[in-house]
Amino acid sequence: MRYEEQIVVMRAVEIRRALDRIASEILEKNTDIQNVYLVGIRTGGAHLAERLRRRLTKSEGEVPGFGIVDIGLYRDDVFSGSDSSLPVVGTTEIHDDLTGKDVVLVDDVIFTGRTIRAAMDAVIDFGRPGRIELAVLIDRGLREFPIHPDSVGRIIPTNRDERVVVELTEEGFEEDCVLITPKAGHNDSEEPMLAAHGQIETEVPPEPKPAKKAKKSSAKAKTATKKSTQSSKATSSKTKKTTQKTGAKPARKSTKKPAKAVN
Repeated sequence: MRYEEQIVVMRAVEIRRALDRIASEILEKNTDIQNVYLVGIRTGGAHLAERLRRRLTKSEGEVPGFGIVDIGLYRDDVFSGSDSSLPVVGTTEIHDDLTGKDVVLVDDVIFTGRTIRAAMDAVIDFGRPGRIELAVLIDRGLREFPIHPDSVGRIIPTNRDERVVVELTEEGFEEDCVLITPKAGHNDSEEPMLAAHGQIETEVPPEPKPAKKAKKSSAKAKTATKKSTQSSKATSSKTKKTTQKTGAKPARKSTKKPAKAVN
């Protein structure tokens, strides 16, 4: 049986509702919108941060701060490996002092937590924020760093043989969606992945019919009775043969009368 190589776990309407909810949570935690500074992690996080800024502006009538951070030089593996593995460094666009600001880091997916750790290092280079919050569209679990988002669009349990892909219209896609696909070279795990996300039903072997069970039990009982009868006959025959061989005869009851006394 063949399955599709990817499954859709969120569509445009679900992404829109998730961002509405995240925006509401940001407002609940930050009463002073003018002190809020949204920082999107390039690339997907930057687009989502811009959408959140529009929502907050529409709701409060005030425009929060906005910036984009690239973590290329802050990765913990940036200088490991050969020269061919050096990262492509993008542009960080933060033009304000972040000291005392309520910074909200925004990303599309949180996985191990290493990207968020690198983004926090990059943010601190622009001042000492009053606090840093984290808002993500997807939390796929499997954390390697003790980092947890403050606002989450959806939690989607995954395994390491899967990829979570967020497609946004800002990147040229026809519509927004979130996909889960197996990593290259891990097609064997495709069926378990689809079952885990509710795309296929787990096959359950049919239960044996009661009539067949009863038939089998009856047949077994007949066989056991037959074997028992054969065993009894064999034992009787063996006893008879043993008696004939030894010449032993069964004892007879005496019929002699007692002798009369002679006078």
